[in-house]
Parts: sequence; structure tokens; C-alpha cells
Amino acid sequence: MSFILSDRLTCAAAVALAMIALPPAALAQSGYDPASAANMSLRITTLEDQIRQLNGQVEQLTFQLRQMQDMMRRMSEDTEYRFQEMGHGGVPANAPSVAGQPHVMQYPQQPSGQPQMLGQGLGQAPTGAPVQGAGQPLDLSQALGQPGTLGLGQPGQQGQILGAPPQPLGAQLVAAPTDSPKDAYDLSYGYILRGEFDLAEASFRDFLTRFPGDELAGNAQYWLGESLYARGNYRDAADAFLKGFNNYPDSAKAPDSLYKLGMSLKELGQTDAACSTFAELPRRYPRAPQAVQERARSEMQKSGC
Repeated sequence: MSFILSDRLTCAAAVALAMIALPPAALAQSGYDPASAANMSLRITTLEDQIRQLNGQVEQLTFQLRQMQDMMRRMSEDTEYRFQEMGHGGVPANAPSVAGQPHVMQYPQQPSGQPQMLGQGLGQAPTGAPVQGAGQPLDLSQALGQPGTLGLGQPGQQGQILGAPPQPLGAQLVAAPTDSPKDAYDLSYGYILRGEFDLAEASFRDFLTRFPGDELAGNAQYWLGESLYARGNYRDAADAFLKGFNNYPDSAKAPDSLYKLGMSLKELGQTDAACSTFAELPRRYPRAPQAVQERARSEMQKSGC
């Protein structure tokens, strides 16, 4: 509706301007009236102001539409994961189970007293990760600096320990209705859907501290990265996505974590490392959702990989 009205106003302004541009002889023959011309000029000015206002409204609506599309994509991805969970009886597809025992996913753990740093173990395939073909393993050490750190700043800043507590929040977190991992996850994901990314970060960090071996931990690690990425905190987002890729290789969100790791590196200006990450996605996860693979290919083309 806004586009149609804008087009009509533009046409009206063009007609009025054409009338003013007529030569004096033509104006005299047509009964030119200075008062009418002044009135027409005022109307044109008013129409131009209205057009500018409409353009501003169109830009605002376009921005809101993009936000809604992004939110719908997130909801679709999470719904897809939940259907996968239902199809496997609540157990991830690649997770082994022992009869008579509750299933708890096991993930690589760091030796006691040695916190995991960004880039650590990146040159090796994560435990249980499907390595495909003869392609070289993902190695970002040359592009990012010294092994074990991002290499994007001074020591102690960019080599930040993963899982650091978030900054104090302006709003207070709400407690989950029960102590179950699912309720805690749903509460955290609700913050994502409402765009409350600072609360989402704190809530997902709390989830990962309390339920590191839960089947939803891989998803939680991914959304932790998204909560940071959405606020432009690309360095910490890269930390979170890398940890999701390394520690939860069998998670439904592992391909997404690898893709968003590449996006974070691209935002940090590490184009070569981002290209290596995008190229690794189809090799590690050839059965990743088609949408994720297409986005990775698109970003490779945009980046000139």
C-alpha cells in the first residue's frame, strides 16, 4: 500500500513540475495564473514531504520484515530439531545407548585445571565427527595466530577463557518452572525469540553449567553464540560457536555452529579463516540441512573464497 501511494504522489509531482516548466507563451495561452502557480508549488512541496515520510516508513517496515524473517528462521530451525528428537525417541541420531541405562551424551573434556581456549584442537577432528573424503582438516592456526587463541588482540583479551560469566544485566532472569533441562532450555530460548539477547546469553550459560551433558546442550551452545552474534560481539560469538563445533560434534546444531563460526570470523576481518571454515562444512557434514549448505556457499562467493 505504501509503495502504491508513493508512486501516485511521485506521478502527481512530475505532472505539476511539467506544468511549471512550460514556456511563457504556452502559459499565457493556457490562462496562466501566478496565484495558481504558487498554490501548485506549495502542493508540490507538501507532496515531496509526504513522499519522504513514506520512504522512511517503507525503510522501517523493511527493517521489521527482516527481523521477522530472522526470527522465523530461528523458530524453524528449532522446530526441525524438536521433530528430529521426537523421531529418535528423544535421543540424538548418532548417540549410542545402553539398554536399561539412561542416556547421557559424553563430550570431550579438558584436563583438570586447563581451561579450553579458542582454536584448541581445531586441527583435529572432534571425537565422533564424520570426517569425509581426503580433504585437509580444518586448521585456522596460521590465519588466526598462535594455536590455542584467536590471535585477534593482546593476550588476556582475545585469548579469553570460554564460559566466562556474562556482564551484569539490566533485567533480571526468570527462574524456570521446574529443575528439568527442557524447562530451562525453553526459558532460555524464549529470550531469543523475544530478542532479549543479553538475558539469553546469561540463561544459556547457566544451562550449560548445570546440564553440560544433556542432549540439548549442543543446541544451547549454539544459541549462546547467536545471543552474542546478534549484539555484534563477534569475538565471543566465535568462541561459543567453536566450542559448539568441538564439544558437540553430533548435535543437530553442529553444522550451524560451524557456519556461524565462519560468519563470526568474516565479521572480524579474518576472511581466509572464514573461507576455510565454510569449506569445511560440507566435508564434515555432507548431510547438513540444505539451507545451511546453501548459505555457506553463498558466503564463500561473497567473500571471494
